[in-house]
Order: sequence, then structure tokens, then C-alpha cells
Amino acid sequence: MMKNVSRKYLFLPLVGIIALFLLSIPFYAGNIYDLVFGTLKEKWQETKVSDVKVLAEVNGVQITNKDFNPYLYTVRANEQLNHLAPATDQEIWKDYLKEHLLYKEGVKNGFSVSIEQAKAYAEQMRETLAKADSKAQEFQKRIIDSMGVDEETYWNEIAPFQYQRELTVTNYIDSLIRSSRLPNPSASQEAYKAEFEKMKEDLLQKSDIKIINAPFSSSS
Repeated sequence: MMKNVSRKYLFLPLVGIIALFLLSIPFYAGNIYDLVFGTLKEKWQETKVSDVKVLAEVNGVQITNKDFNPYLYTVRANEQLNHLAPATDQEIWKDYLKEHLLYKEGVKNGFSVSIEQAKAYAEQMRETLAKADSKAQEFQKRIIDSMGVDEETYWNEIAPFQYQRELTVTNYIDSLIRSSRLPNPSASQEAYKAEFEKMKEDLLQKSDIKIINAPFSSSS
């Protein structure tokens, strides 16, 4: 497992919240875990019980606080666990929109994954994690607990829909690499990352985005 990771992952899930952390498992003292995951759980629970607020319309699709806030809180927890310089809320919002648009591009171009395929993949991931070391398993359990659900609920009712989105994006990106519309990362990670970020920025600039309730202050 990599221990030093950037705040910006190549695909930071709207999907697979658990995957965000499992990219880099820092083995900290329990009290730090308690602080970070305790805060994360509180924030996610606040979002669950809060009224729905439409933050923006992106190409006609509404983005609500219940879509964006879990992403925001997960990034914040990741920054704490990995001692990363905190991004502004506006930067995180921009990253979120890019990931949303990337998923929509995958769907539009015919790379959607069925829920049946996603369920099968979730089961594979669950089996893989069950074979991981005890620290990784404990880390996984704490993430799921922070979401306010038990493991069966997570793997049966939440993970498949997360992985459905993640696999759609992965399939789309793979197609771009095979068709040479993105550089092959095995040849040059730097070239791939640069072109990938440019592609997402282009998607953002070409999109019709109407802010209804700004998810960040003008000073953030």
C-alpha cells in the first residue's frame, strides 16, 4: 500500500468512499483514529438528517448537499489522516464536479456497468478485504461504522451502487487509453496525469453550471 498520496486521486469516488482511505492506510495511534472517524461519523449523520438543499444544476442535473457533503467530509478526513495541506472548500467542490462530469461522460459513451456486475464486483472486493491484514480490516470497519451502517448493509445496499459508478469511470478511462486519447500511464505517469487533469478541466469549462446555493463561502 502507498503511504504518501496526493489529495487529488485520479478518480476520487463519488463512489467507493471506502476506497479513498484504502489507497493509503496510515497506522496511527487509536486516539487519532477516534478523533478523525468520530468527526466523520458526526458529519455524515448531520447530512443524513438534514433537509435536502440543491447546491447547483450541472448540465440540467441537480447536485444536492447530500451528494456533495459526504465527498467533502471524506476528503477532509483523508487530509487529517495523511497530514496533507487542506484544500479550500471551493477546490474540493471543483474536484467533485469534475468527477461527476467524468462519470456522466462514461455513461454517455456507453460504458455503464449494470448493477448485477457491480454487485459481483462488490462481493469480490469484500472477499479481498477479508483476506487483508487485521489493521486493514479494522480500518475498513471503522469507515463503514462512520457511515452509520453495519457491514451487511454497506456491502449489500451501498457498495454495489458506489462500484457501479466507479467501474463505469474505469471502463471509460481504459477506453481512452486504448484509443490513445489519453497517454498510457505505464509509459509515463506524469503525461497521463497531466492529460487526464486537462480533460477533466475541459469537461468542467464546457458544462452549463448554475450555482443555486453555493457550497462554499466566497472567502474559502
